[in-house]
Amino acid sequence: MLSTASEPKFTTDPSLNQTDSECLPLAAVDSLVKKLKKKKSGQGTVEDLEFALANPGMHSKCVTIPRSLDGRLQVSHRKGLPHVIYCRVWRWPDLQSHHELKPVPECLYPYDNKSQLICINPYHYQRIEPQSLLIVSDRFARVICQMC
Repeated sequence: MLSTASEPKFTTDPSLNQTDSECLPLAAVDSLVKKLKKKKSGQGTVEDLEFALANPGMHSKCVTIPRSLDGRLQVSHRKGLPHVIYCRVWRWPDLQSHHELKPVPECLYPYDNKSQLICINPYHYQRIEPQSLLIVSDRFARVICQMC
């Protein structure tokens, strides 16, 4: 069974229920499972995703969903990039941006390819360390300063 790091808890008292943002991971997983079950064929099934999540160090298949017109996924009235949403759900809850991710070379359908399918397998993306991001932004700032 697919699960997230922290499952939302519900009570009959609405004031005690978790907020919408805390329920987002569960809604994202439910949405994904429905999409994967509807697929007749193609890259990635629910079983492929379960294998990837259960065996993080092993090679796993791409698990794809169709790219929307704007490339984003709507879950519970909120839009976000699909690969970021699922990497946040299953690997890095503190992930802030798609700029912190890069696809592994084995991924056939990374988000950046602009293909009709997007791989959302969280183990097909690597996190770029914040230090690397700071170096890039620092270089960019120096280039801007030199242009002034």
